[in-house]
Amino acid sequence: MKSFKFLINGNQYEVDVLDVDGNMAKIEVNGTVYDVEMQREIPKVKTAVAPPSQARVVKEINRLLRLNRLLRLNRLLQRVPSRERLPR
Repeated sequence: MKSFKFLINGNQYEVDVLDVDGNMAKIEVNGTVYDVEMQREIPKVKTAVAPPSQARVVKEINRLLRLNRLLRLNRLLQRVPSRERLPR
């Protein structure tokens, strides 16, 4: 899970949190495993929904801009009187 390094009174400790269940945790301190009880329960983290990527947003904006240009062009063409076919 997580690893920590502590320096307590000049002594270095490497602590690995192996498992957490409610307010109970299994940790390893300098190679020795301990079961410890925490004073308060750590709340579980909810998985957040990732926002859409910037590239996807830019792509959608460009698509909408192209569509808007086509719609404006179509409106302009509808105003122009129809012409006869050009000779080949």
